[in-house]
Amino acid sequence: MKKFTLIELLVVIAIIGILASLMLPALGKAREKSRMAVCKSNMKQIGTMIYMYGDDNDNYFPLTDWANHISWDDSVSAYDGRNMSYAQKSAAAVPNAYNSAIYACPSDELQRSHTRTYTPSEYRLDKSWAPGIAQNLDSLNMGDINSPSNTLMMAEVSDAVNLMGSRGLAAVPAGSYVNYLIPHDGLFGANYLMADGSVKKLTYSATRVRSDGTMPSGGDALDSMWDTGK
Repeated sequence: MKKFTLIELLVVIAIIGILASLMLPALGKAREKSRMAVCKSNMKQIGTMIYMYGDDNDNYFPLTDWANHISWDDSVSAYDGRNMSYAQKSAAAVPNAYNSAIYACPSDELQRSHTRTYTPSEYRLDKSWAPGIAQNLDSLNMGDINSPSNTLMMAEVSDAVNLMGSRGLAAVPAGSYVNYLIPHDGLFGANYLMADGSVKKLTYSATRVRSDGTMPSGGDALDSMWDTGK
């Protein structure tokens, strides 16, 4: 039996190391592709649940009730398998103990319990940002959106206070979503759930382009994908 010399063994180890270094980036990309696919699936399921909620609530988007500690995700718990009672929804502890993996993007690496990545566009009556779909005790009627395929209703937000059962939206200042979005596939883009139930991967700047092709100079996003038109 031939015995390998030390030099031959070192050469083989070096070759294996080189091959491994070439394969690792490809494996990393494949893992991120898988995470992105799960994220899109999550958002599609949430979109379906939101429209099921609308069917049972006069075609309105899910409400958030700050006074009674009820979040938008608690409002749709009847459709995600949690089936929370009113007492469970309005529990003073935030977040509550009724978690669901559907609401967390696998690429959200910010460590926190009861992770909730997805956040609806905020319905600001003063239009300081852009009129979205939901706000405290107020929400938009689904039939009032003129262009559902070009209007987003939910974005990815990796934020310490974006938790299951937390009241209202993540505490993200208007115009600064770009600092909290999750880039997928090594690109500066994130997944967005549109008002027609589809999911699109877009750069943040693309979501803020106005209908005339211009970019807003200020912090608002009026007349863009964030704007429901109401």
